[in-house]
Amino acid sequence: MKQWQQIAIRNSKVDSPRETCGLIVNRKGKEIYISCLNISKDEDNFIINPDQYAACEKEGQIIGIFHSHPKGSSQPSDADKISCEASKLPWYIYSPLENTWSEIKPSGYKPSLYGRPWIWGLTDCYSFVRDWYKEVKNIKLKDYKRSLTPDEFLENPLFEGLACSAGFRELQYNESPEKGDVYLMKLLHPKPSHVAVYVGHGNIAHHCNERLSCIEPYTEFYIRCTHRRYRYVN
Repeated sequence: MKQWQQIAIRNSKVDSPRETCGLIVNRKGKEIYISCLNISKDEDNFIINPDQYAACEKEGQIIGIFHSHPKGSSQPSDADKISCEASKLPWYIYSPLENTWSEIKPSGYKPSLYGRPWIWGLTDCYSFVRDWYKEVKNIKLKDYKRSLTPDEFLENPLFEGLACSAGFRELQYNESPEKGDVYLMKLLHPKPSHVAVYVGHGNIAHHCNERLSCIEPYTEFYIRCTHRRYRYVN
């Protein structure tokens, strides 16, 4: 067992039941482990403080990302696989419960459009709209940099102000829905912070926080939540 793994194990046991996280850095040819602050509000997930990440880059080449699974197996979740692909780095996972390790590397993994986990900035509601348009209509929508956390985003949602630059026009009240229309919603929040795609036959497809992506009926509840409707024209 490598020295950095021993340090990671100790941290995992200390931080349990919260996930612990850190970076493996190549400093002048030696692998070192740098523990990072987990700023996620959810103890079953982790977010590495971006300032710490930037500081680690100055220490040497980041060659891996570590986090623990304190409540279960070390086997990677779908969320782990998706995030590993985005990071373009190997991921190492340790389970103090089982005293086991897993390692995954970027391999081109792509989750299905439906039934995938919600991950802020990677597979969130706007990511779903982008992926739906790419898969169903072969249209590549613009992506936009998210704020660090969903809570920060809710203070100033970006969708309404960027709809036109993304190629959409707002629908008038009397215009009938068409497949591919995007609905901007105030979903359990006073500001319009959620988007869904109308997929026809009275159904919408979307991805809500802490749920899997899905298709479901455009019910009276969602109708009341709808703030604006948009249609792609460019």
